[in-house]
Amino acid sequence: MIKYDKAKIYGKWQTEIKETFIRINNADMEKVNQFKYLESNITNNNNNSSAIINHRIHTGTNAIMDCEIYWLSRLLGKGAKCNIYKTPIRTAVLYACQSWTVTNIDGGKLSVSERKSSRKI
Repeated sequence: MIKYDKAKIYGKWQTEIKETFIRINNADMEKVNQFKYLESNITNNNNNSSAIINHRIHTGTNAIMDCEIYWLSRLLGKGAKCNIYKTPIRTAVLYACQSWTVTNIDGGKLSVSERKSSRKI
């Protein structure tokens, strides 16, 4: 069931449509140029993916530094430390990655971040 009062229309084809509202089933739906999905702003040109990826890498780096006490601990084995990294930290970095447009440069940054994190452990 579509909630027409909350639904909006987004798509790259919308440049052909000049009206700001589209009528579907006797309900006016607003045409938008961007929307927010999983904390990521989706736009027609997707030029903000690099900024989002850089922010996520920064978040992961801060989380790695916050867990320094675990990385230095001799009571935890490598497996436990890897699980600590993979579960909350990697998940925080890759949250909403389905909506990213990843370029070769951004992919390289993610790989470098992953290698740096592995060396810390």
